[in-house]
Amino acid sequence: MNIRHPLVTTLLAFAVWAGTERIAFACNFDATCDPEESCQCADCVVASVCGDGCCDADGLGGVQENTCNCALDCGRVCGDGCCSSGVGEDPCDCPEDCGGFGCGDGRCCGGTETVGTCPADCSCNADGVCETGETACDCPQDCGGACCGDGLCEGGECDCPADCAVSCGNGCCDATETAAACPSDCCDAADPRVCGDGCCSSSGPFPYECNDCPTDCPPVCGDGCCALGLECDCPTDCPPVCGDGCCTGSENALTCPADCTACGDGTCSAGEDACNCAADCVAVCGDACCSGAEDGCTCAVDCGPSCCGDDVCDGGETPCTCSRDCESTCGDGCCTGGENGCNCAADCAGTCCGNGACEAGETSCSCYTDCGKICGDGCCAPGERATCRADCPRR
Repeated sequence: MNIRHPLVTTLLAFAVWAGTERIAFACNFDATCDPEESCQCADCVVASVCGDGCCDADGLGGVQENTCNCALDCGRVCGDGCCSSGVGEDPCDCPEDCGGFGCGDGRCCGGTETVGTCPADCSCNADGVCETGETACDCPQDCGGACCGDGLCEGGECDCPADCAVSCGNGCCDATETAAACPSDCCDAADPRVCGDGCCSSSGPFPYECNDCPTDCPPVCGDGCCALGLECDCPTDCPPVCGDGCCTGSENALTCPADCTACGDGTCSAGEDACNCAADCVAVCGDACCSGAEDGCTCAVDCGPSCCGDDVCDGGETPCTCSRDCESTCGDGCCTGGENGCNCAADCAGTCCGNGACEAGETSCSCYTDCGKICGDGCCAPGERATCRADCPRR
């Protein structure tokens, strides 16, 4: 806004205040309006014309201009008593100058009138743009979002108690809630984070980083964090590095002697257990390894429930592996119990002494009933003591 001021004949440079802005201008008082001089200079004073860009506040051009009679030059000021409609003042943005507004006057005054409160002035045009007078409640197709007052506690309505009653679990960290009392609502919203408050903020605007606070965020193998205390126990998160003191992954005594010792050295070292090195490590029931003297009877948790000798044929027991618990049956592939070549040739291969035939493998010594008694065969068969001193010498 340019403002004309009275002629001051003793100065060649002037400074005036326009509102809160200090404006400097030049004036040489030669009665000629030079290019560098403006309408504030007496050399350039002509008849005041509203719209010439100069606010003739002192009337040097014949008319004293102000915000009321020439807002085009002097600007509009809400509260000056003039409704400067030519420069955009209207009842919506300056009711004190332009008079009040009301529903039905054809103006949709944003902030006061909406589609819901004054459909006569405001409408939802469903153009995808949330415009003056449109709200999420009255025009969801344009404005979207939650609507306070519809009875639904939706996202972003923490400041709408009418829909979201104060309660832990409503997704809003209300004024009466704390991170300790209601971590589900307040933990990820808490800032600054306080280690020890029981909140493991893994997401949200203030997440904990790896190893920031193991008190609140205990290490979990598989979470991508090589946490303190898991270096040797979680190769998924802590990739093996020879020299880190952990015999893990593909490391062994040959590839990384710094971390791994050799099985058989008499020391049960890191990476060794009763399963992979029984020579160094003592078997312990519950170590998931059926080793040493363990069996189903002494350590079912490692070796399974089967226990030979408990009179129950269960688990992987068969007449072949445990004839004490499992009854023999001819044809089961095991020559057990009272089976022999005579009563079960299918399971017990070989000859049958007593069938009257001297078969291959039978001799007068092993089966005289089939092969007869032969003096001199080295076997003292029944009845030979009196007749065959060679086989049955006297004592």
